Amino acid sequence: MAKNTKLDNLRKQIYESMLPKETDELLEIWRKGDCEEWTETAIDVAKEILLDRLGEIPLEGEQQDESQIVSNDKDIYHSEKNLLKISSWANILAWVVLGIYILIFIGRIVVEIQNINQGVTTTMYQAWTWFSMLSTPAIGLVYFLILQAISEGIYMLMDIEENGLQLLKVKKR
Repeated sequence: MAKNTKLDNLRKQIYESMLPKETDELLEIWRKGDCEEWTETAIDVAKEILLDRLGEIPLEGEQQDESQIVSNDKDIYHSEKNLLKISSWANILAWVVLGIYILIFIGRIVVEIQNINQGVTTTMYQAWTWFSMLSTPAIGLVYFLILQAISEGIYMLMDIEENGLQLLKVKKR
């Protein structure tokens, strides 16, 4: 029992001393597996830290730099190409919707002017009609703003993620 405690303490000390090391250095220690320079426990601890940081360890013969590791993680969450398509379509749709609402507004004004010229006048009905007509472009504007916000929001979130990955890459070095 005392022997296991000593081994656990030794492993903990090795872990704490290797934790501040850079990922590249730990990969080199693990790949070389040089038992003359490092103990078997130290190599195991390096592997454990790498698993915590990277999620998986590349095969010993496999060369992989940090940019490849970051790009692998980047594709896990979303397809950048699809998000750009969605953002672009939201932007186009925003303008189409606004145009349709403006055309509806213009068409309703023309019809109302024709009704006035024909002598159809009911004050309460006419007031409600004008209010309804004026609300049409406002509704179109709301849809336009929502779709524009979606479009810009996707770009903003992609920028935040990209900058976050760059920060992680800088911190790893």
